[in-house]
Amino acid sequence: MLIKLSLILILSSVCQAANTYSVTITIASGEVSENLTDFPILLDLSDMPAGFWDEVKADGGDIRILDSGTSQIPQDLSRFDYYSKGGYVFFKDTVLTGSDNTWTINWGDAELDRLPNDNANGRDAVWSDYECVYTFGEDNADRTGNTDAVTATGDAQNFELTATLKTFTQDPHQGMTFDAANSVWYVINTNAIYKFNENFSSLLATNADPVGDVSTATGESLTHVGDGCLYGDYIIIPVNDYSAGSATTDYLCRFLKSDLSYDSSTDVSGNRTNLSGVCYNSDDGYLYTTYWDSMTHLDYWDPSDFSHEGTIELTNVTPFSECQGIEYWHKAFWLSSDAADEVYRCELDGYVQSTGLFGNTVAGENEGIAAYNDTLVILIDPDADDSYAEQ
Repeated sequence: MLIKLSLILILSSVCQAANTYSVTITIASGEVSENLTDFPILLDLSDMPAGFWDEVKADGGDIRILDSGTSQIPQDLSRFDYYSKGGYVFFKDTVLTGSDNTWTINWGDAELDRLPNDNANGRDAVWSDYECVYTFGEDNADRTGNTDAVTATGDAQNFELTATLKTFTQDPHQGMTFDAANSVWYVINTNAIYKFNENFSSLLATNADPVGDVSTATGESLTHVGDGCLYGDYIIIPVNDYSAGSATTDYLCRFLKSDLSYDSSTDVSGNRTNLSGVCYNSDDGYLYTTYWDSMTHLDYWDPSDFSHEGTIELTNVTPFSECQGIEYWHKAFWLSSDAADEVYRCELDGYVQSTGLFGNTVAGENEGIAAYNDTLVILIDPDADDSYAEQ
């Protein structure tokens, strides 16, 4: 049992210090039939004032909940969709039947980040009286911190397919990444890079031979590019000599976002070959890569010089091959595998949702994966038709 506060709240918004905001929420006297001690309360964030979404951080990390005495209390931000302006936060406190109950929601302090799960006021503390709690969706974790995440069998469907964003006449085969700051897409083929506007109505730039650019600069005989990501002014893309399922020479390469021209590259073959995709983790500042053969680890790299900084072992999953793409989204890695036509969620410590989370398979190949607003987009290449981007 829990209280869904959106049904019975009273809101009054006030601006506090510069760039810091708050709203007072109330459960009125008599709304509950008995006193509820240390009880989980659910606030629907779609009920927050309109200005909230212009002022809050994109990951909700600056949200804090205070009791009537202005002391911080445990909270669990279980879902936060910045672009669609929705989400849920649970918090724990005592609710009295004989008097009004008030709390203050604060946001806007750019110095604050999401509370760690095991913080005294973090996720686990909300559910300290429970054996296990699951909310499903993008995250199958036990929110008490007591047990492992739920392990699905078969084709679990935690996500809803909402649209086919684009069917490409260029038939790209590798990946795509979205530049939210400039509202443009970068779409990658085996030996081409395309730059589109956000709705794909205009092709803005093309590099028709990125493999040739890198081969000329390095003196290697390279053949293939992988799924890429954005870092600063660049698109970072793995380029290698992939043939017949394997590669022996791999480079991480920079291409300018502005016109897709080649900038520079570094030979990383001494640390990993067969690279297939790369993403940037904006929280720790590293690049993370996947590879095409049996996946047992993620590698991470310094984006300034592509030095290899370490590996993370994948756990709770049978090693899987043909991992084409990787994206960092909602504090986790998302891995797209062609072998199983699945998308896996991988936690920062390497713990993997052991079966895919999208619940559908395709006649063709799962390629790269990209974050777009509050959704994930997968590039799919059917066996006999043009490739397309599914949201």
